[in-house]
Amino acid sequence: TPSAEVLAAKPNLLLEMLSLLCALRHPRAEIMRAVVEEGMTRAAQNDKMQERVTQQGINMAVSQATQGQVTALPPEVSKAATDFIRQNPDQVMELMRLATQLRK
Repeated sequence: TPSAEVLAAKPNLLLEMLSLLCALRHPRAEIMRAVVEEGMTRAAQNDKMQERVTQQGINMAVSQATQGQVTALPPEVSKAATDFIRQNPDQVMELMRLATQLRK
């Protein structure tokens, strides 16, 4: 039985084990499949919710920064900005420090 750490590092093992149990018609296989499916559905919904909240926050910031002249950015632009922030946190912090200094 793999540990939680092993499953976290290699989530495909869980799906492989589930497939094997289904193929062997294990009595608990259907229950496990339903639990995994529910978890994956919730995770996908959570990702969509995070994207919506992020989009709303970016739109509010853009609207405030442009004094209402621009009220929304396309989702692709927001996603690119979010990806940049995740991949370059140090650069983003430096930009925020500079922006704070410019406001003084």
